[in-house]
Amino acid sequence: MKLLISLVITVCSFSTFAVDCNKTGKKIDNEEIYVEVISRSQFELELVLVAKRDRFHSSFIKVTGGKGYGPTSVPSCESEQVAEIEWVASNIATEMNVDYNSFISTYRVCLYSARKQLQAEYTICNWETGD
Repeated sequence: MKLLISLVITVCSFSTFAVDCNKTGKKIDNEEIYVEVISRSQFELELVLVAKRDRFHSSFIKVTGGKGYGPTSVPSCESEQVAEIEWVASNIATEMNVDYNSFISTYRVCLYSARKQLQAEYTICNWETGD
């Protein structure tokens, strides 16, 4: 019996280690932006982004990454690879990720000035255990 419990703990620790955000937070909430990767269930993660200032609306925000990216592999702000987020208003965006196995979603949010100069960047991450 002890062997079985020991085996279960070992297997669980390996799966937790395989899907890890490496201390990257799952939420940023400051005076400019609110962005979070929310766990909706054990199968779903949702990105929610709200720009709090008028100067940061959809044309001045770039989001990279998404499902399958980790904190060390999420594309930089200079990357042409952008996340497929849905803008539901000029300052609100979402993206839903679903899977039945364990998975990770990491995003880099890049805020730009009207002159296309990078003003700030944030990285957020969350993961789900799946089935």
